Amino acid sequence: MPDTHKRSAVFRITLNAGALLFFLAYRLYLIPARSIGQMLLGWGFEVTVFSTILLFSFVFSFVLQRQTRTGHLSFLSHRFSLLSLFSILFNAFFLFAFVLHFAFFFFFAEATWRRYSLLDTDSFQLLYFFTDVLPFTGWLLLIASLIILYFVAHYVSHRLAKIDRSSGFSTYARRAGHTGATAFVAVIGLISSQLYAGPIDSPVAYIAVDLREAFSAPSLMIRDTAPPDSYNTWQRPEPETLRYKKIVVFVMESVTLKALEEGTSRLEPERMFARMNPQSHRFTNIIASNMDSRTGMLAMLSGRFVPFEAYSDADVARYAFLSRERSLVHRMNEYGYVTAFSAAVTEQEAVVFDLPWSERFVLTEADRDRARKQGFLCLTPYEFEHSCDDRFLLPRLVDFVAAHERAFLYHEFIYGHSQEYLDALQIDPVRYYSDYVEALTEALKKRGLLDETLIVIVADHGIRMKGYETERSTYILPLYFFHPQFQGRTDASLYAHFDFKDLLLAEASHTSPPLARDHAPFIGMTSSAIIGAVDVRGGLTVIKDRRWRPYALMTPDTAHAERLLAGIRSYRDRFTESDFSY
Repeated sequence: MPDTHKRSAVFRITLNAGALLFFLAYRLYLIPARSIGQMLLGWGFEVTVFSTILLFSFVFSFVLQRQTRTGHLSFLSHRFSLLSLFSILFNAFFLFAFVLHFAFFFFFAEATWRRYSLLDTDSFQLLYFFTDVLPFTGWLLLIASLIILYFVAHYVSHRLAKIDRSSGFSTYARRAGHTGATAFVAVIGLISSQLYAGPIDSPVAYIAVDLREAFSAPSLMIRDTAPPDSYNTWQRPEPETLRYKKIVVFVMESVTLKALEEGTSRLEPERMFARMNPQSHRFTNIIASNMDSRTGMLAMLSGRFVPFEAYSDADVARYAFLSRERSLVHRMNEYGYVTAFSAAVTEQEAVVFDLPWSERFVLTEADRDRARKQGFLCLTPYEFEHSCDDRFLLPRLVDFVAAHERAFLYHEFIYGHSQEYLDALQIDPVRYYSDYVEALTEALKKRGLLDETLIVIVADHGIRMKGYETERSTYILPLYFFHPQFQGRTDASLYAHFDFKDLLLAEASHTSPPLARDHAPFIGMTSSAIIGAVDVRGGLTVIKDRRWRPYALMTPDTAHAERLLAGIRSYRDRFTESDFSY
């Protein structure tokens, strides 16, 4: 074996071994999140992946060398050396596998909750991940680990490739390849015996589970159906005036009605959420229209079902026009309110932020510095979120409501967006939100403003954890209207999240709410490919609208699922037409 081939083989073996040790160390670091047994079982998939890459590298190298010697690939010598061509292919596969697993471990808690699969990922989503999701610390760790791995592999390959016994070296090289072959076969047993019993923490295992799901669920046929007219909320009459001078909307993060009720039951009786029911009008059958924060809020404010995932550039381009169309913000401006959007982040939420707000309360870097000095927690869990504890903004919100004769405030909670805040502050989200709302209401009460203020409590979307998508409670959101003079009331009629505009206007004017729906559609989170609906009889339809095979995860009737799929696709295709923007 020539020296160059020796060095190349040692380099590949060392690089893959280093990657396996790196991810083993990462798994050991994460052991508090999982048992040792679960971690080692998951590491078996990393062994399989990188050993298989090594196996095919030896096979491919052997084939290319044989073909070159026989003259079949002699044309390559004009532009490439054999080693250069092979190095490009090997490094491409290695880097793809390494970056995939690195991203999985860096966002381990979120990745395991949601069990991300690559089957629905496209180039736009990959670009979004590296430009807007992975923070600087992630880039630093990724680049540093790769530099160290490649440096060590390069050093070892030059040291060990000086072995003169080619045959002995070849034997060891083949053993590494045989290890890959053995691991490749062993993974079949792992998949068959473990994937049915429970999820294994590995992106490769999640892909395997996804494939099993895709080919075991019933396929759906596409039929042409006109989109339902009931998705248009702007044909409804609106009140001429509103009774409250101040309206404050609090948008909780990923809190279902079930989670709110369970969290409230753990609160002390004197806490806000524990004592507000007798003075609240509660809607207990509000269905999340979108399972991402941006499109969830946009559905509420635009009064439209937004039939797209939130965070791909292609989808954003298709719903961005909503910032120029009529919305609840436009309507509140017409009623004479000074409107404000607030969130304790430095970033501007696309489209939602572009609505015609009178004021916008977000953070500057100077604000973040002041927040830290005042003892508030500030984090950067994702590149798109440089945020601080919501409580830092509270004095500004109180001052805004008090400063204007008629004020409409829409506050998006940051607490709950990432696990890092929950881990750092150790406060249950429901308790946090309850204390926050109570702090604002008490401040307004001291200023004599509470009696003229309508407090609204809602959530942006439901549970996004994998395994919950076929549970009806996942999509049912709380919607509470609180006022000191209200008599407690519960309405279990079925409404969609995009009915929020009309429900708010009805409560603020003391008029009747809109007619209830017979079904409420929804779109899953970005990269989930999920669409579905909840019907008035309690039925749940959940569809994976994959490009290559749409199928039903749950449906009371296949024909119903096919009509729903065709209707939402048709609605989506027409969504940007000027005559369909209402």
